[in-house]
Amino acid sequence: MLCIFVVAAFCHIIVSKLLLAFRSLKKDILKVPKFPSLWYKMTFFCYSAAVVKQEKTWEEALEYCREHHDDLASVGSETEMLLIQKELSKQNTTEHVWIGLRFLAGDWLLMDGQEMDYEAWGEEGKPSCPHAKMRCGALQVTVGRKGTWKAHNCEERLHFIFSTMKSEPKFLYSDSVI
Repeated sequence: MLCIFVVAAFCHIIVSKLLLAFRSLKKDILKVPKFPSLWYKMTFFCYSAAVVKQEKTWEEALEYCREHHDDLASVGSETEMLLIQKELSKQNTTEHVWIGLRFLAGDWLLMDGQEMDYEAWGEEGKPSCPHAKMRCGALQVTVGRKGTWKAHNCEERLHFIFSTMKSEPKFLYSDSVI
């Protein structure tokens, strides 16, 4: 009989500790910022893009995205551009937003390693040798040149877009994006 009370007390202690740990974890989960996001299923992966309304330099935005998500959004296709524009149309943001585009080693590169098969430079065209401070890519948000890329001062503080790609979709998605 004593054995049953010992086991019951032991179980009570373990369950209490698990509940305490769960409550603590739940509080931590609630602290994670929620971003309005948009998921789109493509053939072999799912792509999500969302606006972060914190004004940061390009480097700070890149660091933030890599720490909290995957990366600054690299616009590698017209489909990705349309998804990002749809997300931006729902937001009140800075006139430009940082994207994962940077001038390095004499060329403009997407920070996620994608090939530059798609480009959306504005009327000025693709800068071939931008000034040292103007080597970060931003996306025009305001009407007129909306959706065009621009070489921008890397030290300016702008909102930014993060992206996430998943190779195996394990969630629901909206197919009414485009």
